[in-house]
Amino acid sequence: MVSRSHQFNLALTLLLLLTLALSGCSQKTSSNYSVGVLAAVPAENAPTASSISPIAAEQNSGYETGLKAAEISLEPKKISEALEQSDIQRAIRDYVENPDAPLLALLGATSNTATSHAASLVNFFNIPMLVPSASGDNLFPSNNLWAFRLSAPGAAYAKYMFGNVLTKEFLDSIGASIQEDLTQDTGLKVAILYEQNTFGESAAVATATAAMGQSTRIGVYGSFRPVNPDPVNLKNLVTQVKDRGVQLVYLVTDDPGVAKTLLQTFQSVFTNETMPILVGQAGGFAAVDFLGSPEAEGMYVLRQQINRANCPSSIKSIYDAQSFAAVYLLDKAIQELSVKPEQSSSFFSLATLTNLTNLKKNNGPTSTQKRETIRDFIKQVNIDLPCLGKVAFDNSGQNKLINLELVKVKNNQVVPSTSSEFLDLLKSHLAREILQ
Repeated sequence: MVSRSHQFNLALTLLLLLTLALSGCSQKTSSNYSVGVLAAVPAENAPTASSISPIAAEQNSGYETGLKAAEISLEPKKISEALEQSDIQRAIRDYVENPDAPLLALLGATSNTATSHAASLVNFFNIPMLVPSASGDNLFPSNNLWAFRLSAPGAAYAKYMFGNVLTKEFLDSIGASIQEDLTQDTGLKVAILYEQNTFGESAAVATATAAMGQSTRIGVYGSFRPVNPDPVNLKNLVTQVKDRGVQLVYLVTDDPGVAKTLLQTFQSVFTNETMPILVGQAGGFAAVDFLGSPEAEGMYVLRQQINRANCPSSIKSIYDAQSFAAVYLLDKAIQELSVKPEQSSSFFSLATLTNLTNLKKNNGPTSTQKRETIRDFIKQVNIDLPCLGKVAFDNSGQNKLINLELVKVKNNQVVPSTSSEFLDLLKSHLAREILQ
């Protein structure tokens, strides 16, 4: 017969085991993995946190939300874009060579310049890299094998605006009175104003090419300094827009502060009744810092679409949405390191599954093999990411399934805008020109 003391000890043991099991279910899978986060944040002994760019702050919010939700416990190694390029290279090398928590992947960067430099580094060190937000063209080296971008390049926005939204068929439909002779000073004219750097210039060229392909004319094509633009130069550009009867202005800047300055300049030259239609291409225009400002009222913005299905309510902008989705994808890729090959994702080819089997022999995979497994997963993935929707990459590391949207700021709210609504407004501007 079992004594009461023995029964009590047995019950206590079972209770302790159950408590441990339940607590284990609520904890993340522990690991010694680390991931690098390259962003426009202050470096050590550099300016304070107040100098963090608005876009970087939104990105960091998405990273933090993603890391908290990740099933694998990831140790983020933050690297500041404020460092010299040689210091960034040294930081990545040191993290790669760290035997205790070797770097498995890199997230970032905030700026196009830093992203381009980092893409070259990860291809040298053989580290998978996810680019959530950079919008420049030609960010990756021609032999890229390790970098993958979730965000859209500048050319994609231009093709969407002058191809999906505004088409030659639309111009043909608005009447022979506008289209009877395009050599005359009638019909749709577009102004393209862009920040004077590699990113801005490539976006402007893509926009002009796409616009002319839809039988629109370029009324003004001008640039401004990307940081602290000269107010006299801006005033001259906007005055040209007015004098040449431009109905549609396409704006390109990566800085929310410059975006506000641009709008303030337009508001100083035009009245509400004479203001042309203003469209901002992602960049600074898609930041909450700009969208929540008084200057943004009535502004159209092209951005990557935020899919609210399975997207945390704390996600407020496209930048934290992209960062959250990047962490989610990386978390899924790292999970592949711990599953049995026969249970592994169907995204893998037979060769990759065979490689996984070999990795699990002896003492397990090396850090290099882990990075290759993560890279292979990302390269072959076709997945529905929270906040961004379907994502898949081509052989150059570009997202093949990008969805863009046109939104408008109305009464301090960001609302979707349909193509028909936008074109109706454009028709009214063209009609106003005919009557004048």
